[in-house]
Amino acid sequence: AATTITAWGIGGPYYSTAYLAKAIELALIALLAIDFARRDGNPIELRIGRRSPALDRLLEGAGFGRWAWLTAVNPGARRADDNARRLARLDAALARRGLGWLAGVGHDPAGEWPDEPSRLVLGLGAEVARALARERGQLAFLAGEVGGVVRLEWVDSGATETSR
Repeated sequence: AATTITAWGIGGPYYSTAYLAKAIELALIALLAIDFARRDGNPIELRIGRRSPALDRLLEGAGFGRWAWLTAVNPGARRADDNARRLARLDAALARRGLGWLAGVGHDPAGEWPDEPSRLVLGLGAEVARALARERGQLAFLAGEVGGVVRLEWVDSGATETSR
């Protein structure tokens, strides 16, 4: 059975007007709620600054201690026509590193930003995730470890947020 991931949230501060459009997209990340169907079909909800025992169990069962949530689509908060190619390149980069991932979709419940295919990358640490996100023009990503809270990681500043 395929695993589906859905995410949304609210974005944080920006210091460049060039990123204002991305702030709208990141409005899909900060008050994050990721629901994804596990093999048993039960949803797992993640919120920045909170632990997710269900995700911890999933990761432990798969033998991973950390994770990151990445996308490659719509870089710089600009809707792109080549998102499928961008995502395929992310997938290839993950495969070259030997990283497993679950396919997901970032979703804006208000419907103001298009759904974005994303990846829950098992075993990926924040520094490598930051480099991958930066290479793909992303402003932020999510990361965490088993037993820890969900973190919003800003790509350029390196700042981490654990509360909203």
